[in-house]
Amino acid sequence: MDPHTTDSTKGTSRRFDVALFIVHPSMDPAEITAGLGLEGHFVPPVGAQRKTPSGMLLPGKYRGTRWRHSTRYHVEDQWFAAAVGEFVERLERHKAFFANVRSTGGRAMVIVSVSRRRIFRRSDRSGYSG
Repeated sequence: MDPHTTDSTKGTSRRFDVALFIVHPSMDPAEITAGLGLEGHFVPPVGAQRKTPSGMLLPGKYRGTRWRHSTRYHVEDQWFAAAVGEFVERLERHKAFFANVRSTGGRAMVIVSVSRRRIFRRSDRSGYSG
């Protein structure tokens, strides 16, 4: 048995999302989609009314374009580093695009979020689980 796997987590399916989030002062969301070959899931352009991903309106306008692509993964047990690495590896071929985003005032980040229903757990001999 892997030293990080406990009887309580072995064989348990977990889900998590890995997202690429780009913020840029002026780039059109369609240009980001075309540059990466990925479909954006939340793509308000600069100047659009602010709102949550679920559509609830917020005060003000976006000062820059927001673009997010998210991929859901399912893994057994708790080990998700390989899936995150795979996601980042797919982005590596777009280094020139990311360099352009950065040189023109934008930024990109990768965000990992776990499902609230299935929390990843760490258990050790002290009885800690959380």
